[in-house]
Amino acid sequence: MLFSLVGVSLMIIAHVWSLRITDKTSTHFTEVDGLPETNLDDLAGLIKAYSSSKVGKTSKVWTHNYVTPYINMSAIRSGTHNVYVWQTEGESMLQKWTDLLFSSGGKWYFDRTFEDGAEGVFAVNVTSASGEKILVSRDLLDSVAEMIFLEQTVLQRDEIATVIDIGAGYGRLARRMTEALPNINYYATDGVPESTYICHKYLTKHQSRARVVPLTQVEDLVTSQPKLAINIHSFSEQTKVDVTFWVELMARAKTPYFMVVPNAFNVKEKVMKFNDGSEMNSIFNSAGYHLKTVERGVIGSYTFLWTL
Repeated sequence: MLFSLVGVSLMIIAHVWSLRITDKTSTHFTEVDGLPETNLDDLAGLIKAYSSSKVGKTSKVWTHNYVTPYINMSAIRSGTHNVYVWQTEGESMLQKWTDLLFSSGGKWYFDRTFEDGAEGVFAVNVTSASGEKILVSRDLLDSVAEMIFLEQTVLQRDEIATVIDIGAGYGRLARRMTEALPNINYYATDGVPESTYICHKYLTKHQSRARVVPLTQVEDLVTSQPKLAINIHSFSEQTKVDVTFWVELMARAKTPYFMVVPNAFNVKEKVMKFNDGSEMNSIFNSAGYHLKTVERGVIGSYTFLWTL
């Protein structure tokens, strides 16, 4: 009888633990392992809480001054060289990419996630394969391209699965995937407090099902049974200490797939690199990951898919 009660108690504890990161109604996180309380609506509090972590301390790219201009909700997606998404292409290139995405099965996604032209994003009207005028942006096109890659490799459209987006930025892919894929359980996290704050505000505005998990709470993700971890264009900008932290966290969570789009790489040698030119693959190998494939995306970026 005693053992039965203990077993039931442990199940209840585990259930409560999982609820803490899946409750979509709260922006407040209780104290865990001695770390400060975290409120996603309190930027100053996030900055103070994140200062307790070793993650993100020495990045030469992601400094407070680098991100601060985008805290204004009306400007989150503004500027040709936005810190979260470059949008330097003109109308003709966006039309070309739209055509390529439609020919690769993108219509299904375009029918489910849309560009609204808000937050200062650069967007233009192009003609779809069926002759319709649709508003597109680099934000939308990158997201559709990434979802097509995932559909072709590890994630079916109607699949029930948990995805963890590391370095989620303002929530670009989080918003798009939860709009297009009805059964995805999506966690967005980041080692930069300003990004966590911006992501929370952006996803809340767009009523996304994605859940923002602050750095102080990422250990909870180990028990979330994720199928896929994602990093888009930020591991190359981080330090080896930071990338090792995230990769080892996902390995402990037994995440079977890890999709990475690096800024720097050697395609011939199938090597991901940091911005300083040093290689990144050994971090994944040391954590037990093996490179499954390297593919060029529909609109140009190279994607590395790792398996555990």
